[in-house]
Amino acid sequence: MSAKRTLLTAGGIQQRRQAFTTLDDLFRELATVLEQPSILQAAPAERRGLVERALSAQRTLLIIDNLETVDDEELLSFLRELPDPTKAIITTRHRIDIAYAIRLTGMPQADALKLMAVEAQAKGITLTPAEMGDLERRTGGVPLAIQWSIGLMSLGHSVEGVLRRLGSGQSDIARFCFAESVASIRGRDAHRLLLALALFERSVSRAMLGEVAGLGADPVGRDDGLAELLRLSLVNQKADRFTLLPLTHAFARDELIQHPELARELRERWLARLVALAVPYNAVHWQQPDRSLLRREGEHVETLALWAEAQERPELLLQIAPALSGYYDAVGRWRDMVDLDQKSIEYARLLDRRADLRNGLNWWGWTIGQQGRYAEAEQAFAEAYAIAITTPDPVWQSEILVNMAQLARRQGQIDLARQRCAEALQIVQQVDAAQQRFIRADIVIEQGKIARDCGDLAEAEQHFQAARDVFQITQENPGFNLERAWGAYSHFAHIKHQRGSLDEAAPMYRESVEALRELGSRAYLATVLVRFATLEEQRGNRQEALGYAREALELSRTMGLVPEQDQAADLVARLSGATP
Repeated sequence: MSAKRTLLTAGGIQQRRQAFTTLDDLFRELATVLEQPSILQAAPAERRGLVERALSAQRTLLIIDNLETVDDEELLSFLRELPDPTKAIITTRHRIDIAYAIRLTGMPQADALKLMAVEAQAKGITLTPAEMGDLERRTGGVPLAIQWSIGLMSLGHSVEGVLRRLGSGQSDIARFCFAESVASIRGRDAHRLLLALALFERSVSRAMLGEVAGLGADPVGRDDGLAELLRLSLVNQKADRFTLLPLTHAFARDELIQHPELARELRERWLARLVALAVPYNAVHWQQPDRSLLRREGEHVETLALWAEAQERPELLLQIAPALSGYYDAVGRWRDMVDLDQKSIEYARLLDRRADLRNGLNWWGWTIGQQGRYAEAEQAFAEAYAIAITTPDPVWQSEILVNMAQLARRQGQIDLARQRCAEALQIVQQVDAAQQRFIRADIVIEQGKIARDCGDLAEAEQHFQAARDVFQITQENPGFNLERAWGAYSHFAHIKHQRGSLDEAAPMYRESVEALRELGSRAYLATVLVRFATLEEQRGNRQEALGYAREALELSRTMGLVPEQDQAADLVARLSGATP
């Protein structure tokens, strides 16, 4: 039995006579199928009892389609109390509190592509793999949308035209799926939440969504609104994060356009919330929050950056660029990070924003230095340091000097590296006492690396232990970036490794890898993975070593890390040859 009122065809939305709207309609259909004419002949008050006796006498499966279009409480009551052994399968766009619910979302990509192939063959349409991929992304794997799209193509519409329609909130498929549901929530918290969610390209947390919707101070209203959206199947939920399917997203974006005042209000809150997320990363490395937050929410900062460029807001892009660079670093997108750094430097020069120029040059110098572009990195650091002196800002001066020391050490210029560290230590005296210990510890880490590279493992161990005493991995709510703590910890593990304490170093490496995967730079993760792979090879654990080496090789290739890539490639070649 179907309660469907409309049909979607390639020619548009067609009205359909609704033959099933009440409990009596259901009884009439059951009387016919079960061959029980007495049900129809009985008085209305007696029919339910007759139906229940008839269903109890045999195994029956009821299939009811589009229940959301039925507004009859007696029917829902009957379905809740079906007599044994009767079972029912109900399809509805709205969530109902009956028995066991199976929520259908988009098909897995492989299944969606198979459906496209079947539909295209049936309609005599040829689609390239790239076109099928685009269609899968635009439809979100929704079978009805796939069938409708290929139906349009069979009528002569181009693939590009159909894809454009899918991106329009006023397409037949979008209106067919969402128009009635969205109309039912306009002017309510659920509507605000839906339109706020339309501003996000990826999943968003409950708390952030509530703030953007203007419900940050009203968690009850926020949660009730989200519950209504879930009941209407307008949003998807995974853990405590919410997202929209591509078709729903397109419809909601069009709904935003229809409500310009609300859209302006939501956009302002969206912008303010993401700027507040990004601002703490506009600091020297050891002061920044760890990267775990960026790994969860960094895609929203990227969306804001694209919006800032589209709106010709370079000052906004400069404000969030450090956070976006941190996100790209955390997920290993170094090509995008380098492009962003260069763009930030260009904008900072044009707007004469010297602090932003200093920050951009410092970050870009560090990045390309890791890639072996030493001459360009030296120039970037020199200009950044000159700006830091004229600002003046001793915290940033120290940060840049430490990066210059690292660059010199990587080129084998040990005396220059030591000199840069000494200069940084002199500057520390100009900083307030609360920050001095962290800056000293940051410098001490680089001094430990210099001693290590010179083969003085005892001195290196002393330096790394001193840094660990400040940057502690067990500290709650630290006033520093936890990545620094795990960096000091893993450097200490490396010294243990080099001094032959393999079994002591192994768990320290493992802890460091797990932590850096969550909150650290992918560049440093690649370094630690190379070291861990080397250690496991030395311990005879070749399979484990090969796994770490392959991961390090993939990361270092993606980011252009020359030393790590060479070391990882050697490990993989050696271990693969020794592995069955």
